[in-house]
Amino acid sequence: MPKCKCKGECIDAPENDKYFNDPTIDLDSPENCFLLHTTNLSCYDQDLLTALLEKIGRATMDKNNVFLPVKLDWDPVKGDVNGWAEDNECKTCQDCPEGCTDECYDKPECVKSYEIVIDGEMRSCEALREIDELKEKIEKETDPQNKVGYENEIKRIRKDELEINGYATTTDKSEFIPPCSCMFESNRTYKWKVRGCCPTKEVLDAMNEADRNAVCGPWSDTWQFITSPAPEPKLPYDPDWAGPGRSINLTKEQIEKLKWCEIDDQLEWQGADGKKYKYYETTLEDEMYYSPLTYKVLIYYKKEEGGEDLCHPNLKREGECPDLILTPDEAAGERFPPFQFWDKNHTFFTKLTPYAWKLVACKDISANYCTDYSQLWRFSAENFTLDKPQVVSPPNDEVTPVGLPVVISWSSPYAVSFIYEVSGIPQGKTSTHNVSFDYPQLQLDTVYSWKVQPCWDFESKNCPENVWSDVYKFRTTGRPPNPGTMKPTGTDIPIPVNFEWESVPGAKSFIFKISGKEPQIVKESKIILDYPDLHQETDYSWQVKTCARDNGNVCGAWSSTTTFKTFKLSTPSNPSPPDNQKVFTYEMPGNFSWEPVPYARYYKYTINYVSKSADEAAEECQPQEGIVEKIVTQPSDFVSLNCLGEYEWQVTACLDAGCQETGDLGPVWRFELLQSGGPGGGGFVGSLTGGLVTCGRTFDDPNTLWNEREPCQI
Repeated sequence: MPKCKCKGECIDAPENDKYFNDPTIDLDSPENCFLLHTTNLSCYDQDLLTALLEKIGRATMDKNNVFLPVKLDWDPVKGDVNGWAEDNECKTCQDCPEGCTDECYDKPECVKSYEIVIDGEMRSCEALREIDELKEKIEKETDPQNKVGYENEIKRIRKDELEINGYATTTDKSEFIPPCSCMFESNRTYKWKVRGCCPTKEVLDAMNEADRNAVCGPWSDTWQFITSPAPEPKLPYDPDWAGPGRSINLTKEQIEKLKWCEIDDQLEWQGADGKKYKYYETTLEDEMYYSPLTYKVLIYYKKEEGGEDLCHPNLKREGECPDLILTPDEAAGERFPPFQFWDKNHTFFTKLTPYAWKLVACKDISANYCTDYSQLWRFSAENFTLDKPQVVSPPNDEVTPVGLPVVISWSSPYAVSFIYEVSGIPQGKTSTHNVSFDYPQLQLDTVYSWKVQPCWDFESKNCPENVWSDVYKFRTTGRPPNPGTMKPTGTDIPIPVNFEWESVPGAKSFIFKISGKEPQIVKESKIILDYPDLHQETDYSWQVKTCARDNGNVCGAWSSTTTFKTFKLSTPSNPSPPDNQKVFTYEMPGNFSWEPVPYARYYKYTINYVSKSADEAAEECQPQEGIVEKIVTQPSDFVSLNCLGEYEWQVTACLDAGCQETGDLGPVWRFELLQSGGPGGGGFVGSLTGGLVTCGRTFDDPNTLWNEREPCQI
């Protein structure tokens, strides 16, 4: 057997670049090589080949539209230690080529490694790892100052270390799998090349460029691929990416968030509709970003292993499966949404259930202009224990009533369906964390008990036997108001009457009933009644019903009867002018007043001209009852009298504008109207201060034929 050496000059240039969305694709394994390059396969092997070709077909991507992450692949060169195909035949390194010379291959010295060089805009895996570690610290940190320090360090890394323009490494197989998520960027063009080398990867890593040139073959052609604008899924990590497999046995913490790689892209990109778009420029903390304003996420689940992907029930609407749209939390100061979906309340994902998810990035807040969907990734969680549900509402209280409908709700992390039991109601199932009951399922003023059992499937079939919530209780509304809160009671109750009573918790309206009147619906626990609904010195009884509806329907029992008696308006007092007062003509028109009567809204006063003075010369001044009769709103009025003599006047208080509902007529007050020249002195001369006209004066000159006290006419 000749002894052959591996030399760089003997190695062929790699050929046939390929791009896969499944890192488990291995075309060069002995088993797959056999299936792909052997004719006349057995029926069993033919089935294996069919399955392999289907897998390759699913995993192969168009080099001009590569959905991340991506596995770069090429044909192994002749002499590859892992085997290669030649003339439709699978070869191994142990098959020394016919006519082997010292310049070619021997058994111990095969092509054991490859060198790969990639050019294009990329991210440093070391920087990405540091950023992720700092983000985890921020989530756990309670000291605001430390948080700021971590955030500033992230900014520094992004600025100084994150972006790289090239990457070179070595591999021990004819494939390259990125060493971290998010290394390649969406919507970018990459150029790359590879060459086969004789030493192992470890030895090759330690060599300088000159030594490598001696032990490595020629470079392949420069290949190129373009990544899709679609986001790259990141976590939970799917070991076969877009393949049919999934990550399994994840912890509760690992299924809490769906994460994807950040997008900050100034370049134009092609949307799912074939049109060209650009992300808007967004300023955040003096930095410019070009990121999606929304994401749309689709989430699926399987009822059983091997079953079809079904729309997640939390998304399903009217037979459709709309995306979950993620927008910026403006209240938290976000300008664009985070690169994750956080199942904060643990209502989407649970144990032992296969899930799948994919997403698109959208340039606008309405999520209309979006990329294609990302790869579909899959995961499932381990068999952890579901905690017993805790009450959210109504409170566990059998005393304080709650309104109808009663929405029973609970907190139960990682449970996605439930069995509930409510006293007096058949057992039920739900896939939500609440259930609503109304009349007539629930009766008024009744205490109910309830409990709920968590399940980890959406049909409430897989439920832990001994895990139930505590038994909680609630009381429905509808009881009458507490008698001690019903007012008024007693006697001498003023009109208008303010009725008030307990605002029974959960009540949406009340029915108010008072003797002599039809019941009426009121929204609040109070009502005001006035004349003519109520009259003075009258006994009344009244009751209230509590209702569970706004319109006075679905009501409980009447309250106990409450009674009261209304008051009587008092008589006016303290007149001005005082009783038996002398009033002078210069005081006309004069202000007549009296003490306000409590709760009176009107007053009726009457002035009678009782007797004519001997000084009164006017023939028209004759004694007369009701010379003035007037209803006023204030306890005073301006009165103008002209006839000299004696007067009487009385006032009564009223509840209404027509003075139909009055108090007793007040006492008779008297006054006498006298002629006077004015407060500065008496006599005719004093009256001249009013002017030279012979009317409208406070004094009549007996020496003239006319009465100067008569009002002037126009």
